[in-house]
Amino acid sequence: MANVFTKSEEFKSEYSCAVVKVGELTPIEGSDFLAKTLVLGTQIVVRRDFIKPGDTMIYCANETQLNERFLSVNNLFEISCREKNANAEEVAKIMEEYAPIKAKADKMRNEAKNIKGVMESKTNFSNKLTKKADKLEKKLSEMELGTAEYETLKADIADKRKSAEKALSEAMSLTTKYTNLKKDIEDLVNSGKHIVDEAKKHCGFFNKYGRVRCITLKGTPSFGFLFSPEELFKFDNTVTMEDIEDCIGQEFDTINGELFVKVFIPPMPKESRRDNANKAQKKIKRFDRMIDGEFFFHYDTTQLEKTINQFKPEDVIDVSIKIHGTSSIFAKVKVKKPIHWKTILFSPWNFAMRLFHLPMVKTYKVEYGPVYSSRTVIKNRYINSSTNGGYYNADIWTEYGDIIYPYLDEGMTVYGEIFGYITESDKPIQKTYDYGCDKGENKIMFYRVTKDEDGNKREWEVQEVFEWTKDLIERMKANNDENWKKIHPIDILYHGTLEDLYPDIDTENHWHENVLEKLKNDKEHFGMEEDEPLCIYHQVPREGICVRKYADPIRECYKLKTISFKLGEAIRYDSNDVDIEAVEGYSEDPNES
Repeated sequence: MANVFTKSEEFKSEYSCAVVKVGELTPIEGSDFLAKTLVLGTQIVVRRDFIKPGDTMIYCANETQLNERFLSVNNLFEISCREKNANAEEVAKIMEEYAPIKAKADKMRNEAKNIKGVMESKTNFSNKLTKKADKLEKKLSEMELGTAEYETLKADIADKRKSAEKALSEAMSLTTKYTNLKKDIEDLVNSGKHIVDEAKKHCGFFNKYGRVRCITLKGTPSFGFLFSPEELFKFDNTVTMEDIEDCIGQEFDTINGELFVKVFIPPMPKESRRDNANKAQKKIKRFDRMIDGEFFFHYDTTQLEKTINQFKPEDVIDVSIKIHGTSSIFAKVKVKKPIHWKTILFSPWNFAMRLFHLPMVKTYKVEYGPVYSSRTVIKNRYINSSTNGGYYNADIWTEYGDIIYPYLDEGMTVYGEIFGYITESDKPIQKTYDYGCDKGENKIMFYRVTKDEDGNKREWEVQEVFEWTKDLIERMKANNDENWKKIHPIDILYHGTLEDLYPDIDTENHWHENVLEKLKNDKEHFGMEEDEPLCIYHQVPREGICVRKYADPIRECYKLKTISFKLGEAIRYDSNDVDIEAVEGYSEDPNES
């Protein structure tokens, strides 16, 4: 039987769904019906009267966007976008009684807005006249008493103060009217509150984008969304309970070929949108430099919460800080270099080929060259095409590529995180995360290196990356290259086994759950749930840590973000504060940059 839960080509574990079994429920203090539980290592708040231990549910990860049709058939859109729900007509009938109240309230709000405008205008006018009068008073004090000029100025000051007092008095009168009107509006709205409350019972809590966001209930953070198989059946009635039970623990983003979930990206501000005009024209007369198998993007980092069961007490790990910046990749790998058209045209060999109607030789040669990239966008992939800087119209990736490339060996690719501010700009790469950089300045931390050795790409250990970075700084200093000041060696917080890190944890009973809980709250070793000490101009939470297994044949990096950071991230997304990494990583057509 074919699996109905599948992964699309764009699947990302961090932004996916999974079939799960509900585990132990822990009551939340101060609530009779709320409880918390761990789903794939992530805390989520549930209602004990709706969900019980052992229930089979579908879990949707935080900061995802759910299928609109699923939300619609289950009436999960909030009341402000109730027209999207399947029961829109039913809710509309309930709200009919509220319509005249809303109309009257809207009319009163417009009146209040106009009053406030006049009130502020009169207040500003009064303040300006008072400032002018104060300024003239100073001038008056320097003049000779009793002169005609003195008396004229004195009268002018008096007129200004009188007009200022009148304007201020009128503003104060309007303030009283405005306050009373706002109270009337509040009373009017409250008179229809029971109608709206009844309508809300038939709606959900998802906004128009269908975003899953973290919320705090009774002081307990909840990350993600759980829904029942019955709700899934309304979306796709061909799915059976057997299908669901057979896939417990399986992650997916597609159900029976239809995309069900994807990463949520807030509406992008105009300055960060890509110029998608004339894309077809841009493809003309450009040359692709890339050779398959030479350059690789960074693998997706995995959430440690989901994969903690893959660790053993005796595993040696490297733990480093997670920097909140933007990913960058610089490589010195084999690329194609076009041969000048004159060389091709006047080549004797090519002339003979054309004479006998045979294919000409290649129009390019292969040599080692630079490749600069953000997390998913190669900045210099094409020749003869204009470069789009991307976010903020600034290409900091190429800036650093030009700095780093001269120090790379052939076949080497280095992966790093750029942080601070856009060069010579007061725009931060990530808002409030300065990491000790002044405005207009930035730095880079390298966290991964691969290099061609004996026909294979060898992945370096974290300590090797650290030593290479320190050597890079020394080479730059020897070359009088002041850019060494931009290099920040990776902060390795721990190297050793997990059982040595937490020797007090019993390795036989619930070891994985207890280790994960320790890591999440480890302030002593990793500064979890503490302010980021590297940020000196802003008080912000540490983003988290990265964990890698030492000498692991399967190279992976596991990330663990702090709760404080995730809650702050949700607030930023609420205000459409788009993450630079999101803009670069989830644009509609990243290779068009």
